[in-house]
Amino acid sequence: MFSVSATRYGVLMLLGQIYVVSTNVLLPKWFSNNMVLQDGPITFLAGITMPAGEKVSVSGDVGSYTTVSDNDNGHWKITLESSSKWTNKGNMTISVIGSTGPPVVATNVLPGDVFFCSGQSNMLFSLHQALNYTAEAATLATFPNFRFFMTARATNSTPQWDLTPQPLAACDAAATTNVVVPAHETHATTCNTSEFLNNTDFHDGQGLGHAPGMSAADCCAQCSSPSWAAKGCKFFTFASAPPGTCWFKEDHNGPKHSPGSISGGVAPLPPPPPPPPPKPCNRWVTATEASANNANFLLSFSAVCFLTVRNIALMHTGDRPMALIQSAWGGSRVEAWMSKAAIDTAGAPVTGNVPVGTGPNAASGLFNGMVNPWTNFSIKAALWYQGEANADQSCQTNGTAHSDPIAYYATAYASMVRDWRNSKGVGSFPIGTMQLPPSVKTGTNPAVSNPLWAGRPDIRAAQAVSAAHPGNSTDVSGVAVTIDLGGSSNWGFDHPPNKNEMSRRLALQVLHDAYGLNESDIPLWTGPVLESATLQAGGDIVLTFTAKTAGGGLALNDVKAPGSCNDGRDGVCVPDNNCTLCCDGGGAPFEVTTATNPTAIGVNVSWMRVPRSHIDLGKDNTMRLSTSGIVSATPTAVRYAWTDFVDCVLGSVQHVGIPAGPFRIVF
Repeated sequence: MFSVSATRYGVLMLLGQIYVVSTNVLLPKWFSNNMVLQDGPITFLAGITMPAGEKVSVSGDVGSYTTVSDNDNGHWKITLESSSKWTNKGNMTISVIGSTGPPVVATNVLPGDVFFCSGQSNMLFSLHQALNYTAEAATLATFPNFRFFMTARATNSTPQWDLTPQPLAACDAAATTNVVVPAHETHATTCNTSEFLNNTDFHDGQGLGHAPGMSAADCCAQCSSPSWAAKGCKFFTFASAPPGTCWFKEDHNGPKHSPGSISGGVAPLPPPPPPPPPKPCNRWVTATEASANNANFLLSFSAVCFLTVRNIALMHTGDRPMALIQSAWGGSRVEAWMSKAAIDTAGAPVTGNVPVGTGPNAASGLFNGMVNPWTNFSIKAALWYQGEANADQSCQTNGTAHSDPIAYYATAYASMVRDWRNSKGVGSFPIGTMQLPPSVKTGTNPAVSNPLWAGRPDIRAAQAVSAAHPGNSTDVSGVAVTIDLGGSSNWGFDHPPNKNEMSRRLALQVLHDAYGLNESDIPLWTGPVLESATLQAGGDIVLTFTAKTAGGGLALNDVKAPGSCNDGRDGVCVPDNNCTLCCDGGGAPFEVTTATNPTAIGVNVSWMRVPRSHIDLGKDNTMRLSTSGIVSATPTAVRYAWTDFVDCVLGSVQHVGIPAGPFRIVF
């Protein structure tokens, strides 16, 4: 926090802040007309005064309050009374005044539920790039009490109490789609052009190259060399196929464009229309304004944020006021969203082992600029879609190796969540996490795809740790499984367009976690949840899932079957989609190994796929994998959907639509 002074006040005015010159009380940008305040259990108002130690009075439809700002830094904070005592809830007015000057007034304020939507580019991914975007945007007419807020993208070396103003920061997805990629970065640069494997987008405009026959240490050194550092080399992976291959990825600072398509071999979709001009940051936008001019604002807003909250409203909350806060930055790592305290207290293997980053990937930079300013704004729940930028944990930009990438991300994410909750002081508000979907090019054979270089299985496993588990005393976190929802958008294959079905699943998780709804109220929010895995004599493996999540028995579903829920093209479920051919060959989801150390990093572990003929689904919540004829020794581990994508997924007969999440079990 900073001390308040006349000089600081003048700078704030120069940068275009909204503060009134003649008043000595300053409010953050979220305090403004059309705001939605979280309707319990705890709601705050906060700001600063100039000079410090001044009296602050709040009045209006939320009640009357008086406090004195801190004598050192001028900060003040008021806890509002229960919303049952608020008045004029359809159009509230709140006034804040200091010792001198006119009050700062917010009008057309509503009590409701607030959702904080954060992460990287797939959270920033705008509605106009999702499937059926015109029809989806039209549904906003049903919810006139929705309010939107695009947080200006900003990074800072110290925690900020307020948001960075425009024009110093942009906020919406449209603001990044017109970035011109320099000519020398149009194609990925490799250390050996003749060995270049693939000239394609990898993530957020990253290119991909490789060099054979390098050790992990040599690969680290190559990536950190001056020649590669100048090209933006930030990650590497010591891959297992082909052995000893070093993969390099360059950050091109902006997505490239290619026609959109849906996984499953259907005809390519026409690319979405050019995005509208960048939209205003740092102010509340009503549903009426968001729908104006052919829904330009709404189509530039986060697809996942809007569709998730919209589905919550469709299934439960109706016309209740809803605030949707977008605070995301493409290509950002989880460490950027963690406060310094969260990093310092995370423990091994995170504390003292965070990579050196710059810009939006500087440790704590996005927390300081885009999260901390919202600390005193109460929320109903947070939505999180991130992890692609952390997918490779084998070597970081500072040359530090992690022996357990799953533990690294799980520890970092858990510390971030814990810190966000502690900072807000409103208890353990729920967080809904979007598990990473497939991220390989359409048509790639999963039998030869290398899950190690993508790093997605590790992140998915780490994200699953944050999900509610059987026996938990409370379900305050949920993970939406999306392993069956791959595809390409005009941002590439790492940005699948079916945010529609992804968001439906995330909405179900939030309805259970944040609103306490159960299967008697809504469709089941999860696919089959693994309860136990048993290795039997002779090498057979018995997998048992919780009875509730495996209702009616287990089924294997073709992710590309026309009309299936997993395909997402028409939203129609096919309950008898119990595939046979799709579960053989490269797309088979179950694999076993006899390796001594099946979780070793940078080691070529041989996994054998289990064909459909060796899978007995049984009639209840138990299934059996026969390994006879597949491996010659006793299996040491089994895994499911532990690759870039699979052709079929495990679901349940009664609860069609959401598959089991990926897992790996070591015996």
